[in-house]
Amino acid sequence: MSEYVAGLDVCITQERLPMTVKAFCKVCRGEKCIILNQDLSDEKKYEAVEHELQHLANNDLDSPVAVAQIEERLKQLFSK
Repeated sequence: MSEYVAGLDVCITQERLPMTVKAFCKVCRGEKCIILNQDLSDEKKYEAVEHELQHLANNDLDSPVAVAQIEERLKQLFSK
């Protein structure tokens, strides 16, 4: 199931993913998308959406920086 959330300008889809993957984001046909792990609790889904929205807002998908560095930067932002 996919749902476009106009207020966030993003399409959110829930799919079965390995439990090690909470969510990920991508741009598909020019549309920003977040793919959520359908097996997460509602609280964890909200946290994952917030995290992925930060990636989209920071244009992390186009960044030459390593994923580990991007994730560490976000972890520091959320811990403040």
